[in-house]
Amino acid sequence: MLYVTESDVKENLSMKDLIPALKNFISDYGKGDALCTPRNRIIAGTHILNTMPASAPKYNVAGLKSYISSKNGFRAVVNVFTIDPPDLLAIVDANILGQMRTGALPAMITSLLLKQKSINFGIFGSGFQAETQLTGMATAFHIDKAFVYSRHRERSEAFVERYSRDLGLDIVSVDRPEEALRHSDVISTITTSRTPLFTADMLPDHYHINLAGGNLPNRSEVGPDVIGGSSSIIVEHLDQAFVESGEIIGSGMRKDDARLVEMAKFVSAPSQYSTGQRTIFKSMGIGIEDLCAAYVVLRNIDAI
Repeated sequence: MLYVTESDVKENLSMKDLIPALKNFISDYGKGDALCTPRNRIIAGTHILNTMPASAPKYNVAGLKSYISSKNGFRAVVNVFTIDPPDLLAIVDANILGQMRTGALPAMITSLLLKQKSINFGIFGSGFQAETQLTGMATAFHIDKAFVYSRHRERSEAFVERYSRDLGLDIVSVDRPEEALRHSDVISTITTSRTPLFTADMLPDHYHINLAGGNLPNRSEVGPDVIGGSSSIIVEHLDQAFVESGEIIGSGMRKDDARLVEMAKFVSAPSQYSTGQRTIFKSMGIGIEDLCAAYVVLRNIDAI
């Protein structure tokens, strides 16, 4: 049994590898060739224990991301098993891994929705997870210009300074949400906001939004007007969306709403869906994504 550290993950997991791997794993899931169930949470007075299982028989792996969070911190690992023979192959540290797949997944979904190769990109948030939202999108597209909005201006300015230099992109920090929205083809939110970051009347005529910041019902990065005004809303898992997504719950939508599309079905057959020109991807995290990312790491260190 291997123990794969955060530094091992950092050295062996790139957006270039992860984005196409996620497409393959999730397409298998949509075709019934992989399995995944929603996150399970045990909420106690001092901590929350989360488990996220998945199985990918084509790759001879099954696994479970588990993580615990409390006021004193956060710890995550992915247990990876071989299916045949059944054995514990590795325990993979999953803090950087989770950050990477959270950024890679919206980039992959967006690349299936948009035909263009160059975009303007608006991002809300400038924390730990915002880095991979930007690098993921910069891997999938040529970014002509990026606009960063944060309620903490000093953080967004530091973010712009660092990633303009590191990625060689034209990035600007903006004072108002409208400035990040007006000229953006793709908008990603990665905040812990409990109140809407912007309203529908601020959006351009055509857009794609990745809502990636919240997986608790008391968080909502956009309000019912944005959800209601969109032509399609892609969710990772329909049942999970109605438990964890404050945006979906607050919109008053029903599970049989024709605009709701499950991610795996879309990824496995994108040409079968007419999604329109005002699309949303609501990302909350499911286990097949973390199993995929762990698999890529193990493949790159020749453990599989």
